[in-house]
Amino acid sequence: MTPLQASFTAGELTPVLHARVDLAKYQTGAARLENFVVMPQGGIKRRAGFGTVAGTAAGNSIALMSFQYDNDDAAVIVLSNSGSSVIKNGVVTSIGAAPMALFDPAGLSQIRYTQSGNVMFIASMDSPPYMLERHSDTNWEFKLFQPENGPWLANSGKNDSGETVTAQSDTVFVTSLGALAGLAVNDLFRLDFEFGGELSDTVPQNTTYISDTIIVKGAWDFETGNPNWAGTVWIEKSLDNGLTWYTVKKYISAKDDDRNISFSGSESEDDVLYRVRIEDDATDNQPMKYTFVATPFVKSLVYRVTQITGNRIYSVLLSDTNGVRYNIAGKTALDWALGAWSASRGFPFAVCFYQNRLVFAGSNAEPQTIWMSKVNDYLDFGTSDPVRDDDAITLTLAGDTADRIHSLVAMTDLLAFTGGGEWRISGAGEGGAIAPSAVVAHEQTRIGSRSIQPIVIGSDVIFVGAAGTEVQSLGYSLQSDGYVGSNLSIFSAHLFRNAKIMSMTYQRLPDSLLWCGLDSGLLVSCTYQIEHEVVAWARHSLGLSGSIIRDMTCVPMTGGTDFYIVRNGVHRMARGTTTDDDVSFTSILETLSVNMTGEGDTTLPYKKLISRLFMYTLMSGRAHVSPRSEPTRWRDIQWTAGYEMTENELMLDAGFERGAALRIESLPGEDLTILALVPMLTVGG
Repeated sequence: MTPLQASFTAGELTPVLHARVDLAKYQTGAARLENFVVMPQGGIKRRAGFGTVAGTAAGNSIALMSFQYDNDDAAVIVLSNSGSSVIKNGVVTSIGAAPMALFDPAGLSQIRYTQSGNVMFIASMDSPPYMLERHSDTNWEFKLFQPENGPWLANSGKNDSGETVTAQSDTVFVTSLGALAGLAVNDLFRLDFEFGGELSDTVPQNTTYISDTIIVKGAWDFETGNPNWAGTVWIEKSLDNGLTWYTVKKYISAKDDDRNISFSGSESEDDVLYRVRIEDDATDNQPMKYTFVATPFVKSLVYRVTQITGNRIYSVLLSDTNGVRYNIAGKTALDWALGAWSASRGFPFAVCFYQNRLVFAGSNAEPQTIWMSKVNDYLDFGTSDPVRDDDAITLTLAGDTADRIHSLVAMTDLLAFTGGGEWRISGAGEGGAIAPSAVVAHEQTRIGSRSIQPIVIGSDVIFVGAAGTEVQSLGYSLQSDGYVGSNLSIFSAHLFRNAKIMSMTYQRLPDSLLWCGLDSGLLVSCTYQIEHEVVAWARHSLGLSGSIIRDMTCVPMTGGTDFYIVRNGVHRMARGTTTDDDVSFTSILETLSVNMTGEGDTTLPYKKLISRLFMYTLMSGRAHVSPRSEPTRWRDIQWTAGYEMTENELMLDAGFERGAALRIESLPGEDLTILALVPMLTVGG
């Protein structure tokens, strides 16, 4: 008799381990698990079937997103170039057409998304970012994501050619194309101009005088040029474009002072107007002469292109100038910058939220660059002068290769995934806060990953290896003070041989299942409870028409998690055992505990039989049992059990030879949960 196999927590093991009796996993593994999932407690149960819930459009034109406002409010967003819809509690609601550019049939896995409340941010490397806003369960709206300040293409240039720019009005901007060639409608660009200068005048005697205004940023100086004057001088400033004025400096000169004065100050705020106000109160003295000098400063003005005609670029001013008009007529831009994202330079590939910043990464032009918005201002990717801790951050990884960042994951640190390695971006500020002057990036591992969004399970990040044939985990190690990787699929590597993983998702309840769809059409599951040392893979054959599972996602629902896949439409795994698969479930279970040897360690003759099978079950069910080599030679059996483990014995007749696999075919609608199998031998005969 062979030992009791009471657990399958090692799942289906690769054939190269079939002789490794020294491994602990050998005792809890199976040679083949098909259409069964391993329960975290060790038993196995038949998986549920799939039913069609949305459409029959070609699978390569559909992508899925998981929308989760909270645990009681979740839905699946179905993105399609023929129309988009929402699936909530099994009910499909159309939300109209989505932007076509999002859905390149060859790049469904290239869509990334993140969520803040009722707004989803969608990134795709071949189209600009979009927002999907929910106004109600039946009212959803796609909007183009248009940042108002940056991010900017690194080293996009200085105006060495001396481009002259002139303003036609407050909102229209004209320049020769020159250095700004390549711009398109909706693109951002920034021009930096020098402002400052002076105010000077001679004030008539015995009068009240108010000067013109001047924009001040930085140091300023005031002085008089005629000592024989009497009166009062005010230096005033306005923070609201001249509606309200505040006194910065006041000076009173008596008739007998007979001297010039000078004083200075500095302004740290942006968009501040200054003026000089004078009351000359002596008719027998000379008129007052003054000069107010504002130190030159650089102001960056941001524009969005609205139209391009010939060599003219018409644009709308986006910079928030607090109502102050910066006159650029006839001025020459000192510096310029192009927006980091455009049709010619590419759009960001990855997106997530981290420390209250909206984070994008990886464009065609800057594949290893990460852009973080200002804190709590997701449309602003600019910086202040001087730089503040809550300003936007632009960071480029300093790797040996230029592999593009395809995914971001926000944990305690921000993790970036490329085809060549995995990176950790962390804050160097107080409490790990990230800031422009307090950010560091370190490469953690050089495993490399396929461009499939990684998944967080507990404290681990699960991702697909660069070749698409292995599943890796990344977790923090206190010993190494960094993140280390582990190959989760190494003991079941045969499941991925000659196939690539196309999609991945995580079904937390009820059994903590990681699902992967392969380009071979096979669906594989992994029961993942790393804290209990459960990593159990199994295969699943689907009877649905079609081949590749293009996409998949999970959303929480009452008492569990709904699992959706895209194949020839959108299909949902049944919450019970009801199935719309067009074939019955079949499980071929070759337990590795079936090692039949006789007395004196001699191998039993081939004719020796497995005469009895004990099956410990938790749920009742009916099935066929047959030798794998003779599938037509089957026994129609029924095991009964309640919610306590029950032992059921099956007497097998001739035909279940040594080495023959046991084929257990669950019948449709039967919920058969197997906790353990014990083959019993009859020696001789």
